[in-house]
Amino acid sequence: MAESVRKTMERHAHNHGYSLAVMWDGDETLEFLKDIAPRKSELDMDLLRVRAVLDMQFGRGAADILDGRKVEFVKSRNTGKIRNVIIDGVHSFSMRAHDGRLTPKMEGARMLMAVLPPHAMRVIIQDEPAEFAAKGNNVFAKFVVDCDPDIRPGDSVLVVNTKGALAAVGRALMVKGEMLAFKRGIAVRVKETAED
Repeated sequence: MAESVRKTMERHAHNHGYSLAVMWDGDETLEFLKDIAPRKSELDMDLLRVRAVLDMQFGRGAADILDGRKVEFVKSRNTGKIRNVIIDGVHSFSMRAHDGRLTPKMEGARMLMAVLPPHAMRVIIQDEPAEFAAKGNNVFAKFVVDCDPDIRPGDSVLVVNTKGALAAVGRALMVKGEMLAFKRGIAVRVKETAED
């Protein structure tokens, strides 16, 4: 039995690229893990959590915005959960309490635009309405020119004009097909703007 478990673990570790697979064997395994574990100061669970959420929410590679930067967290006094992500001294993201997703501030949105592929998480709108979005007005569907087909209602999105300039950050209320087909209704509820 133990040999078949060992072979299964080795196969999974190899197939999925895990550098280590451990089969629990009581105190001996615990001592082994203590010997190979990094010092506590080397493992930052908050940073790992934020990196994972960035990649999950905005796409693989989004967490690269944290590389080489000073990252700090503001936490809730009551729960100890992350509330704000401060990158190089600037409030760049807030973490939503109810679902753990990140809401970009304008600086965070600019960082994301630098690492995400063109059109990713973007809602492209006509230039004149983009000026209004930059002042805090919501984006109506009739002004949407194009958007990322993977956007779903509730997603944090980057609102850009036809030249790709960032106007605002908001929460999508429609999918791409609705944004392009509807002549009425709010496509994106604006949360942060370039003029804030």
